[in-house]
Amino acid sequence: MPKPSKASAAPNAKSTKAAKKPMPHLLTIPLELREHIYAELLPEDASALFQLLLTNRQLSREAKPFTFKQPLAFDGQSELYAWLPRVDRRFLRYVTDVQFKLHDIDPEKIVGALGKRLRQANITAANSAHAPEGNPYDEACDLEIERLGYAFSFLPNVKHLTVLPSTDADPRPSYHMLVSFSSLLSHRFPHLLTLTNHEEFLPARFLPGLQNLRRLCFSGMSTSPPAEVTAMVRGLPNLVELEINRLEADTSGRQSDRYSRIATSHLCNYAELTRGLPRLKSLAFYGEPCDQDEDEDEDDDNDEDEVAEIPEATRIFMGTLDGHRSPLQKLQIFASVDSSYESRVQKKLATFKTSNLAHLETFHAHFPGFDCLPGSLRTLVLWSSERDVPFESSMKALVSTARQHRSSVPSLGNILINLDVEDWDEVRGARRWLYEQMKTLGIRLSWKYWDGFLPK
Repeated sequence: MPKPSKASAAPNAKSTKAAKKPMPHLLTIPLELREHIYAELLPEDASALFQLLLTNRQLSREAKPFTFKQPLAFDGQSELYAWLPRVDRRFLRYVTDVQFKLHDIDPEKIVGALGKRLRQANITAANSAHAPEGNPYDEACDLEIERLGYAFSFLPNVKHLTVLPSTDADPRPSYHMLVSFSSLLSHRFPHLLTLTNHEEFLPARFLPGLQNLRRLCFSGMSTSPPAEVTAMVRGLPNLVELEINRLEADTSGRQSDRYSRIATSHLCNYAELTRGLPRLKSLAFYGEPCDQDEDEDEDDDNDEDEVAEIPEATRIFMGTLDGHRSPLQKLQIFASVDSSYESRVQKKLATFKTSNLAHLETFHAHFPGFDCLPGSLRTLVLWSSERDVPFESSMKALVSTARQHRSSVPSLGNILINLDVEDWDEVRGARRWLYEQMKTLGIRLSWKYWDGFLPK
């Protein structure tokens, strides 16, 4: 029987090869996509990710480092001490994001001669402010910070650190311990890129040692003097993102005796702080009004001073806006400003028309109008509540001004409206109409439900 020619056999070979081509599976997709899958599994179902580790060696090699790349939270140094011996230290080099809360020492766990002297002296964080220098409690705190520093030495690649705040349920550290902890931070984490500090009683003395820091988030409160904090923040040569979250600042005067006798938590001058940051590209401010003193004399001699009449939160908010314009590319401003001063806030935001701003996020009530936006703006995010601005009338006004001043914002391509309404379905038709109107202007409009509380 004659053998088939190569030409006639070729098509059959190709079809056979195509038939044998394996179906795509998890290991055939790029690693970046697999890591997205791991990221979805980790917060939703940790056991599913654990089962994935047992599937085969390749997935185990990939997923283990990935788990260590996720933010690690430690509620007190005891959790850190207990965690370190249980993990494979080969993977600790992948840890880059740590959230940590400092706890007070437990005198009952201090052993040896120091523990005996500490218990005999009966000194705790609550009464340590009255104790003389060199007391056994402060000595025990210093040793605890040394131990903590040794534990942190196993995490040499941390680039993102969050200092969590102490609550009334936590064993609060003494101010002496916070001072020692502040000194430890710059020593152990000199290569930090982002720092979020929620502990307002923590002195800011660690800032000068963080020369690589690019993003700083804090409440604006510190036990360091305001001028000192301002100088230290201005001295960060690579800082390009600043977030001032005043919602977390404790301005009510709550200070335990052990703190107030030693140090007072001060509120920084935000305007002065931001003016000295010429390279700042992103500024976020979160604030809400403070209650005015009911006993304040309304006939004060300063009543004629227009600035003195402005509520504190409004004054701080507008002062922050004074700090920067041209360098900023992203501005997020959330402040519950008294309604009688909303026009002033709109005028302040309008001064950014000559800036290079690409992203603006603010309350709808403070929105200055499309004619006041910079031509470089690409994304606009508005937080709108029908309790402040009637929905239908505000949306019609938004479309009208957008159509009238579209040429002023040629780069604007996205608008996101976070909407607080009583009945989301009731405004479905109006939302659809607004979407179609913006589409004709070349703007992509999207919506999200908002519960009415400040975004942060």
